Amino acid sequence: MLLKLDPQVCSSRRLLSSALRAYAVHLPPGTPFPSESTLRREFGISRMTLNRALNDLVAEGILYNRRGAGRFAAEKDICRVYFVLPFLEKRRDDLSNGSIVKDIFDELQILAQEKNISLTPLVASLTNRRDELDLEVFRLLPDGANVILPGYWYSGLFDLLQAKKCKIVFISMSASFGFLYEKQVSGWFRLEYDLSAAVELAMEQLRLCNVKRAVLIDDDDHCLSPYQIGLKRALKDDFMPELIIYGSKENSFGENTLRCMLKARDRYPFEGIIAASPQIAQKVQKILKNLELKMPLVMLRKVAGQDDVSFITYPNKQVAGLALSQLTAPKYVSGIKFVKPLFNEAESTRNFLIKP
Repeated sequence: MLLKLDPQVCSSRRLLSSALRAYAVHLPPGTPFPSESTLRREFGISRMTLNRALNDLVAEGILYNRRGAGRFAAEKDICRVYFVLPFLEKRRDDLSNGSIVKDIFDELQILAQEKNISLTPLVASLTNRRDELDLEVFRLLPDGANVILPGYWYSGLFDLLQAKKCKIVFISMSASFGFLYEKQVSGWFRLEYDLSAAVELAMEQLRLCNVKRAVLIDDDDHCLSPYQIGLKRALKDDFMPELIIYGSKENSFGENTLRCMLKARDRYPFEGIIAASPQIAQKVQKILKNLELKMPLVMLRKVAGQDDVSFITYPNKQVAGLALSQLTAPKYVSGIKFVKPLFNEAESTRNFLIKP
């Protein structure tokens, strides 16, 4: 066999998938792929690890199954789009909690199947550190590959992807740090989610509930969080730094701080609350209930089943469609498009709205 595998590669499904992928993409269409028994015998790979790695390649459209005959190399003219995702299970849990990235990926999967496009997820890091990206995975990308890159977290890949002349749809959840990489991303097609505008829209709706000031409970403690920038823009001269409660990566926040602020609103004047995540919104609701208070509440993301809180969404289906159409068009064109937020009314603001 021309295929050579290092023992360390054989012990990891992710590394094994990458190695088998690099081998398979060079096979002529219809070429039989080495059988599982042959691969296990020659390289000592466990049955489960090998089976999962091969199933990855089938799911990506690199191999296909023929009943009773094994796996074969697929046609090379299939349109393939790569979507970059974090690797650690902790970050994958984040993707299941109503994040924008998860919503986009879900929509991409549906549209890719409809359009007969092979959507291949690429995991980026073993350590979940932006300065420790797994570059070997991306060096295996073919030159000119179609890649969807969600966010500046992957800035360590920019130069490599440029060197490979990849066609990129770069999805940014915040333009706050854009100037740091303006030159690197300028030749790509960019979709900018305006998260600051989401807070401004939330504040606009809260004003219909007689709210002059609102507390923002952010799940990001960075001073340049787009949500915090949005609150400053929305409140302008009425902005007070004390109206921001900083969160953490675990979606916890200063719950005692909020309780104290609710009990001392003569010192901290506010009439509404903006929650950065569904988890925070749930805790806010519990605190308000325990204090027997009613106050307008808007959350900046939504999860299934939480239908009583007004929330902000984005047109993720249209974004997914635009991303795929840009990458599959006869000619790739760079540019930028801003993605605007949408307000969805529910009970947490409906009962407070000013009646016409």
